[in-house]
Amino acid sequence: MVSITVHFSYISAERMSDKIPSDIQFQTQLSMPSGNIERVEGKLRIPFLFIMTTTPLVASITFKGYVVLDGNPDELEKIHKDIIQGSPPSYIFTATLHHTITEAILISREIGIPPPIPLPKFESKKHSPSGLTLETI
Repeated sequence: MVSITVHFSYISAERMSDKIPSDIQFQTQLSMPSGNIERVEGKLRIPFLFIMTTTPLVASITFKGYVVLDGNPDELEKIHKDIIQGSPPSYIFTATLHHTITEAILISREIGIPPPIPLPKFESKKHSPSGLTLETI
């Protein structure tokens, strides 16, 4: 069993426009590793870089940090080799992405932009000649 902890060393958030368009799209990029993997006190320390921007360019959020993996030394060695060979375990990437997206949602509120998650869209569909409609998600 491997323990995963995400640490931030740099956080930047900028709102570039006072006007927020109704059709804003978010692009996210998570690079991991974004530098050299280190061994610290029997743990693996993997640097990452998370960048989220919007289209049109309204805001940008950037995180730099590292993921600390703690666990069985043999398992950590295998993970280290897998990452170097370009095939890191998906659960490490997924855990890091979930953590950074959650933080990006909180920070987006602070800078006054919509959260970087898809909002439900509603459609009206007529189901009878009487004009009754059903709202669906």
